[in-house]
Amino acid sequence: MRYSLAQGLWWVFLFLFLGAMFLSFFASGQAGEYRGFWTETGAGLGFIGMALIVSQFLTTGRFPFVASSYGSDLVLHFHKYAGIAGVVLLLLHPLILIVANPDYLRFFNPADNLPRAAAMIAVSIALAGIIYTSTGGIPSWLSYEQWRTLHAFLAVSILFIGAVHGLQVGNYLETMPQKILWSLFALIGLVLFTHVRVIRPWLLYRRPYEVQKVVQENSDSCSVYLVPKGHDGMSFKAGQFAWFTIGDSPFLLQQNPFSFSSSDMDSVLRFTAQEAGDFTRGLQKLKGGEKAWIDGPYGSFTVPKTAKGLYFIAGGSGIGPVMSILLSMRDRDDSRPVKLIYGNPTVDQAIFYDELEALQKKLNLTVVHVLEETHLEGPYIRQGLIDAELIGQFLPDTPDQFAYYCCGPKPLMDLSEKALRNMGISWQRIIPERFDII
Repeated sequence: MRYSLAQGLWWVFLFLFLGAMFLSFFASGQAGEYRGFWTETGAGLGFIGMALIVSQFLTTGRFPFVASSYGSDLVLHFHKYAGIAGVVLLLLHPLILIVANPDYLRFFNPADNLPRAAAMIAVSIALAGIIYTSTGGIPSWLSYEQWRTLHAFLAVSILFIGAVHGLQVGNYLETMPQKILWSLFALIGLVLFTHVRVIRPWLLYRRPYEVQKVVQENSDSCSVYLVPKGHDGMSFKAGQFAWFTIGDSPFLLQQNPFSFSSSDMDSVLRFTAQEAGDFTRGLQKLKGGEKAWIDGPYGSFTVPKTAKGLYFIAGGSGIGPVMSILLSMRDRDDSRPVKLIYGNPTVDQAIFYDELEALQKKLNLTVVHVLEETHLEGPYIRQGLIDAELIGQFLPDTPDQFAYYCCGPKPLMDLSEKALRNMGISWQRIIPERFDII
């Protein structure tokens, strides 16, 4: 329904074809004498690793046509794991060469060639650093903004040093066409990086927003309302997200992704955030009138017209994009049946509790509150945690006609997606939106 198998296979084929074509082009060049299996394997892994690294600049380039084939959730996870695979291959590249021929240790010897040794040591540290910051989550000594900056710096450093290294070594890059293609290949990555970090913020200068008000939703969550200044605002689809910046310039490092929690028919934009760091804590202190910048919309956590009904599984602040969809359905008099399983520790921590109660009177909506601790009673109140049995209990009578949405923290996402698949729901009908995007 959401993403066709043909679309997915096309992107997989294109990715593999370009990688194979790139590798075979260099392998067909004048590489000199055959140096042995392991030496040639180590050299080949370097080319494949570089191809994977460059491709990751495309998956984070905020291009809607990429996400439309798989969805933003899967694209971001592909970026993470394909990027790690590329880094591992680049680390294996010198390791295999040195094991096969210890003479390659000279590349790391400052006495042999100081600039080359410095570059090799620096890129090795960058490769180790990007694995550490990608697999272990955000270190406690870094803010989210600092982590993004460090991650970008490491990636660009790896790309630049790897490109120069390939040209200097010269194996498989002996002809001018090969050198030009290699340089263009690396330049593509830098252009994609510039598109995100420079071009898009520059375009935002003409489309500022202003904080209208901040509403405290509960003890650790708030909603920020934004109005356009000097332009007509932004069109988006309910369920999408945008990169949100507060300050006098769109070039600030504090760009954070938040889902719209307002109707897509409302000119006033609303973003709802749960306290999770310095930036989200700072939102609660806004007084109104501050300048803001919105880069978007992005994401495919949206409603297909062909779905006869909607089934949501949400946890905590994962209710944000769900609320955007529900409010948009209200404004369009959409009468399709909707079921929402919403998990929270307590009722006081359930964001939009009162709004959801009101929406049940205007929509064909059933909300099931799953609370770890509660004194409430009712047919749609459950105490405990969301589990597969509960998901199955409220499964619609015609499951093949519904679209299924999962949004929230990793444990809930893992459980709900697996449960739905085990109940026979096609992967094409499951639209996930994870919050663990690193």
